[in-house]
Amino acid sequence: MNFLNSLSLRIRIGLAVIVALLAFEYLWAPLYERRRDNLTQVVRLREAVARKQALVGRQGEVAAAAVEAEKRLTEISRHFYPGIGEAATLQLTLQQQVESLVASLGGRVVNLDWLPATGAGPVVKASIRFRLEIEPTDLTRLLHTLESDPRLLVIEQLNLTARAKTAELTTELVVTAHGTP
Repeated sequence: MNFLNSLSLRIRIGLAVIVALLAFEYLWAPLYERRRDNLTQVVRLREAVARKQALVGRQGEVAAAAVEAEKRLTEISRHFYPGIGEAATLQLTLQQQVESLVASLGGRVVNLDWLPATGAGPVVKASIRFRLEIEPTDLTRLLHTLESDPRLLVIEQLNLTARAKTAELTTELVVTAHGTP
């Protein structure tokens, strides 16, 4: 204590200011920042709790929406070919279906090409280009039968070529089917 009394007033005030600044910098500022961080975290947690309580309050609505979505998915999925593991399986099924239908109507498949299959999520889209020789009335029955199939069959392209002195049409059509794995 004797040492401090021997210092001049200016030096003592300077030392007091330095001690106060150090105390503020290393004691009060960290405590203030920690308190501010804690308050921010408390506010975020309260907001999260409020959101979760709102969801719990709407649990019945969420369950009803899930049931409705499941019902619609079931309704939509009946329009797809079920249990198709790969696009090739779907294309083979489509090929067999169209070939047998054309044969039953008295036409014939001249040529066919499997087009690249695509998929969006769990749905596989497979297309085949058919070249047929068929009578015009049989062609309309073929198109009607394909379009009225309960599964989703789409005729994406239809080109007709009539040959002179014959009643048959050379028809090129692209048929697309959709399936689920």
